[in-house]
Amino acid sequence: RNGRQMDLSIQRMHGTGNVMQVVDCLGFSPSELARLEPCWSLLAVNVLDSKRADGGGDQLILVYPTDSAHFVVPIGTPCDVVMRLFNKDGSEAEQCGNGLRCLAKYVVDEKLIALPVDEAGNETIRVRTKNGISVGTAFATHESIDQSESTTSYVSFLMDAPSLEDDLQVEAANIDTTIPPRKFTGVPVVVGNPNYVIKVDELNDELVKGFGPRLEAHSAFPNRANIEFITADGSDTLHMRVWERGSGETLSGGSGSIAAACAALSRNWVRKDAEVIVKVPGGTLRILQHRDGSVQLSGPA
Repeated sequence: RNGRQMDLSIQRMHGTGNVMQVVDCLGFSPSELARLEPCWSLLAVNVLDSKRADGGGDQLILVYPTDSAHFVVPIGTPCDVVMRLFNKDGSEAEQCGNGLRCLAKYVVDEKLIALPVDEAGNETIRVRTKNGISVGTAFATHESIDQSESTTSYVSFLMDAPSLEDDLQVEAANIDTTIPPRKFTGVPVVVGNPNYVIKVDELNDELVKGFGPRLEAHSAFPNRANIEFITADGSDTLHMRVWERGSGETLSGGSGSIAAACAALSRNWVRKDAEVIVKVPGGTLRILQHRDGSVQLSGPA
């Protein structure tokens, strides 16, 4: 009504099992994007619904042009696209590491914009989110650390240094009322979005599906939080399951993997001065923290 019909192109993608529904909004004008604004939350709820024939997804990713009204990029700041992110419950999130990697692969594969290419055929993309600019590289080829994963679509993103707080103890109930409440001690970590990393002896449904929802919405986290349950044995490898804010348990979490790795490094749960390997149900991610605190998130998409 009051304008042309706007068709949306939606591409289903995943980064180590973290499923994204990606929408190309680059062809829309600012006025058209303004008309679409009231639709995004409802679209997220619909297209991410697990009852859909395609299985739905975990997050809705919107690829916006840099001249859009959202996250206006300061003059002189290099940026190629803007990313917006919505959860299963329709809420808008600040950041998503796997979402960034899927967006980069989508832009590169579809040749949506011209990007610089190095001698090895790798392309670099600069993405604006609510938290600033993230720089990613889509590798032409890569020798996978997990031979079960594809080696042809490897994407790495450099993220700003996370913010870690002192250990925090919270008490939470289980959604199964027959299971008594439990006290947890974890590390609050902000990776653009809020995370709470808990080291446990083993990963199981009672923890993730039972306590995860209650911890996400705990009063200690005013804006809710992603809850990462991890096991660590002192090597360079973590095993992780994540309960994501607004989406529930997912097979992977990029920002959550960064939070887990940085928490583990700060608490000596993994070897220092080494790349941290994070094993999630959907595959493997690699985290490298640089001396300035910034973090490289790498993995297949």
